[in-house]
Amino acid sequence: MYFLSLLQDQKGTPLYLGINHHGILTFQGSRKTNHFRWPEVQKINYEGKMFIVHLTITEVHARAKIYIYD
Repeated sequence: MYFLSLLQDQKGTPLYLGINHHGILTFQGSRKTNHFRWPEVQKINYEGKMFIVHLTITEVHARAKIYIYD
């Protein structure tokens, strides 16, 4: 893991955001909740206190956004 930071999601739930050579991971406590591989990441924005990851999920060809607040 190259980076791990404690943040909140849009509902105010605390979560850890991690970055490694495979992609972006989210954890609640010690439980991994999401793993987004780099080919699925289309764009990353940081606007004010909001970190936004734009994703294309390759299995279903759908677009998704993940909002994380600092």
